[in-house]
Amino acid sequence: MKNWLLIFTLSVVAAGCNTPPVQSENKPTPAPAESGNAVAPEATGEAPARSMAKDKELYETAKADYEADKASEEKKQQYIQATMNYGEAAQYTDTLPPKEKYPLALDLFREVLKVDPKNEEAKKYMDTIVDIYKQMGRPVPGA
Repeated sequence: MKNWLLIFTLSVVAAGCNTPPVQSENKPTPAPAESGNAVAPEATGEAPARSMAKDKELYETAKADYEADKASEEKKQQYIQATMNYGEAAQYTDTLPPKEKYPLALDLFREVLKVDPKNEEAKKYMDTIVDIYKQMGRPVPGA
């Protein structure tokens, strides 16, 4: 389902249509979800703008902590999880245009793979984005 949504979104961008989705006025804004899960923001009902800001802050903190103590397995795992959360938030947000969010998400998933080359989830997300760029005949950012 996520692959189809990503393909559709990138196809719309390739066609030159950058119209944001219409949101229902009757839909209440849910409270932000607790951090630390690897669930995409739309799956939790979390507002993308809140998720992006919170996940970015947690990512920056976890990255700084990891870089200060690379020997700590706990800090490494926190950094990986925070980077995955931020990458997913970037990939699915409505607050950034596709030309910004997909390269950002791709960079974050690549960052996870540098620290944890066997991370299947990061590889899956990265491969999906790369495949879509290739199918559209567009250059892959950072390739």
